[in-house]
Amino acid sequence: MQEKWKAHAALLSAQILYGANYSIAKGIMPTYLPPFGFILLRVAGAALLFWLFGAFQGKVRIQRSDWPRLLLCSMVGVAANQLCFFKGLSLTSPINAAIIMVCTPILVLVLALAFRREKLTPAKGIGVMLGACGAWWLIASGSGAAAAGNPLGDFYILINALLWGLYLVLAKPLMQRYPTIGLMKWIFLPGLLWVLPFGWTEFTDIGWSTLPLWVWGAVAYVVVGTTFLAYYLNNLAMRWVNPSVVSVYIYLQPLIATGIALWVGKYALTLHQVLATVLIFAGVYCVGHIKSERGS
Repeated sequence: MQEKWKAHAALLSAQILYGANYSIAKGIMPTYLPPFGFILLRVAGAALLFWLFGAFQGKVRIQRSDWPRLLLCSMVGVAANQLCFFKGLSLTSPINAAIIMVCTPILVLVLALAFRREKLTPAKGIGVMLGACGAWWLIASGSGAAAAGNPLGDFYILINALLWGLYLVLAKPLMQRYPTIGLMKWIFLPGLLWVLPFGWTEFTDIGWSTLPLWVWGAVAYVVVGTTFLAYYLNNLAMRWVNPSVVSVYIYLQPLIATGIALWVGKYALTLHQVLATVLIFAGVYCVGHIKSERGS
């Protein structure tokens, strides 16, 4: 029971970190840092931290049979999903991005169905349809302005949510077999190699000497807070709870992200965002609790 409480505390802390990230990261992209260059900096910084802290845990020997899954986790959960997220966030609004991320539990169900670890029931089928309609409406109604939403940016965020859901399903068995930081250092190292060819050109174009001090603070928050700490907390929680529980905590992100976005005064909540949110939450409600780790 104590481990379950630790898991929920870790997940709540991670969502607070993620919720603030939408406005913080958006505030420096693309004006100060291009998205792919920022991701290279983010992954490199987090990989360094995981390896530094991992040095205190001793060697972690990954079984040969687990390397294909680990490499796939690094590609899906570190490289591809972060590249899509920051690219999408650089184009759309923090509010839209947070709303679309609520689709993750529905996408986890779709993946569980694809892997034949769940059976499709009428309620779950309706839930998937409602969530898809809400996400489609939010994307289709984008105005093309970053402050109000952007269809291409929203689409990137949706792909990011799909990749994150896939990562939760794939990473669960690994989290149960290896120490969290010891495993994360081996996930982030190849993740850095996946990101390098996409982010190197933008990274070298950054005008480091012209960056204001507050931008450096925002970068530190993204690297330490929403990458190192949030990944650690999410993956630590997966040692004790199902991937579906991890994905359910994403419900908090639009509340936190919207509150911060409205507080800074750069974004306004529109009627179509509210209605799309209702559809997505209704879909998630119909889907219910997903046991997507069965058979892992």
